[in-house]
Amino acid sequence: MSSIPPFFITGTDTEVGKTHFSVRWLRHRCDKGVPGVVYKPVASGVEDIVPEGEANPDVIALSRASGNDMSELCLHTYRHPMAPEMARRLEGDGPSPDQIINWCKERIRPNAAFEGIGGLFVPLHGRFCVADLIRELELPVVLVARAGLGTVNHTLLSVRAVRDMDIKLASVVVSMEMNRGTPVEEKAIHYLKERLFPIPLGMLEHSPLNSSLSDSERDFFTVFDDILKNQGT
Repeated sequence: MSSIPPFFITGTDTEVGKTHFSVRWLRHRCDKGVPGVVYKPVASGVEDIVPEGEANPDVIALSRASGNDMSELCLHTYRHPMAPEMARRLEGDGPSPDQIINWCKERIRPNAAFEGIGGLFVPLHGRFCVADLIRELELPVVLVARAGLGTVNHTLLSVRAVRDMDIKLASVVVSMEMNRGTPVEEKAIHYLKERLFPIPLGMLEHSPLNSSLSDSERDFFTVFDDILKNQGT
């Protein structure tokens, strides 16, 4: 299985399924014999999790899925579960924009991805936000949206913001992590497919985070990898 170009995973909001997408994609790469890695440059919020101890749950999930140590995957973790700039003001410490950018650039390579925090305009340091980081890294973006009320509005707003900032949008993914889907949500997804064409839109089914991939998930990620490969041609 060939390598795919690096990319950036962002979301329409917080808790939309970015890490669920990342972990399932990592399992897919491992199953194919070409392991990947997903970095989370900045994380917020820690929990006491066995056996790792006190750490950010998303970083732990990425570490378990890829086999990489947590210290290799994250530049800085804030203790408070809030936007990094807000946490920095409380905690009095945190990486500068240049430190975040340089840390990421040193890790850009095939089969690597970077997962943002929250949505596009979550501040990382002062006015420097996730969208600014994406633009500095010049990576194609995968926009993850939740299946549920409001997804049409949040998705279209995020797509417009990406386009306005001249960021390359590789794909939109609707994550079913928290929902198995209803007829109303299916109609919303169908509408988004029509509205966003020719931007590819895929639906990642509901599944336990650490379970084996289903046949439909394998098909989904095979198509996804092809989309990423085409971004570099």
